[in-house]
Amino acid sequence: MARSPVGIRRRLGVNAVLGVLAVASVVMLGAQARPAGAAGLATSPAKTRLAVPYVPEAKPAMAVAQPGPGVLPPATAGWSARPLAESIEVKANAAPDAAVVGVFSNINTYGDPQTFAVRAELWGMDGRPWLRVQLPIRPNGAEGFVPADSVRVEGHDQKFVVMRSTGVLQRYQFGQLNGEWLVTVGTSSRPTPLGTFYVWTIWRHETAAYGAGVLALDGHSEVLGPHNWPGEARLAIHGNARPAQLGGPGSSGCPRMLDRDIAPLLGSVPLGTPVEIVA
Repeated sequence: MARSPVGIRRRLGVNAVLGVLAVASVVMLGAQARPAGAAGLATSPAKTRLAVPYVPEAKPAMAVAQPGPGVLPPATAGWSARPLAESIEVKANAAPDAAVVGVFSNINTYGDPQTFAVRAELWGMDGRPWLRVQLPIRPNGAEGFVPADSVRVEGHDQKFVVMRSTGVLQRYQFGQLNGEWLVTVGTSSRPTPLGTFYVWTIWRHETAAYGAGVLALDGHSEVLGPHNWPGEARLAIHGNARPAQLGGPGSSGCPRMLDRDIAPLLGSVPLGTPVEIVA
């Protein structure tokens, strides 16, 4: 867990959809200072994980009345978007006069570029390309709409999957499994939330509570909040795992890794990287 004050808003839905992505992995943050630093790439030394690697469920193509605007670049794992202006209004619908879900600064509360996950592209009610985006606010999975020309879109070929039942974290690149680690997951009373998330901010600094660093996600604990946890109980993948708890429950919801495993990821995982947490 780590600290993270934050404030923003809420969700919705609309129109034609094209290009959905899946993602996984998380952790909760409570109170701590903003860090610095970086690292390279690595794989876990442990070899015995699963008999069969997780294979994302194949989803049938959706029938749409008309093709999407085609503003999303090629990507095998998903997309993210960053505001071009100093702030951006996220709408409840793909229309200029729709209600405002929230106003977001182009820099988040930890000093990183504000990042949204892109869930679909579509034609707006004004005839312009719009994007349906996932927001870093409660409830988990909250969404809104932004004009495509108000953000810079980035494609991702890397994603992470957290398998809660086995305490395994997997990394996929270009659709292929190329990294696997044992992690500590949440307990039955403070479970690791299921769902599709993305890396929202990164702490590249060693602390007593979070070890070598933190990959903070857009999501939050579904049972903890400011009343019983410092800050906002944001999810994240972080260090400081107890070896005896790897592969099973033991955290307050955050997937914890050994410091030697997470340290190389802190400099190789871009903001917006998809993270999927499955049962």
